[in-house]
Amino acid sequence: MDRPAMIACISVFAATLAGACGGGDDGDRFPPSGGDGGAAGGCDLSDWTWSGEVLVDPSTCLGWSPRLDDLTWHEAVSPPEAEAGGCGATCDAEPEANACASLAAVDGYGDWRLPDLDELGALAAAAPPYDEAELAGDLWTATTHEGMDALAWTVDLSQPGREVALDKSSAAAARCVGSAAR
Repeated sequence: MDRPAMIACISVFAATLAGACGGGDDGDRFPPSGGDGGAAGGCDLSDWTWSGEVLVDPSTCLGWSPRLDDLTWHEAVSPPEAEAGGCGATCDAEPEANACASLAAVDGYGDWRLPDLDELGALAAAAPPYDEAELAGDLWTATTHEGMDALAWTVDLSQPGREVALDKSSAAAARCVGSAAR
């Protein structure tokens, strides 16, 4: 592990009091994109692990929620994600919106949010152990198409590398990402 990666790991450890780095030569991935990583008590997983309904990624220690179906992008994102996505006045302000941010703690995981394109693409490439029905179909990311604010990127976990920009008012599924509750 090089010096900057070691410093990043130490920072994560100090912030979480949990030693999220877990060792190995992959310290440059901590903290993971968009999150602070780490599971309570550390994350020394060698393989995908189920924590109740949450699937825990051994490389990032992030938890992946059960699949949420038939949501528009506006219903799935939190207000900060929507603002960053350029939705402005077109944001859905209904109380049922913000599906990921509204999730309560699930099996020890919280701080739920919609993953970005890189995170969801990495999940697809890692071949998580979902059954075939859970893999297929477009899943929203928090990433808006550059230059086209009306579109957001989706990923199909059954087809790693397949990324499609959909109109944000279209229905797709979401799989939220969260970190261990502290």
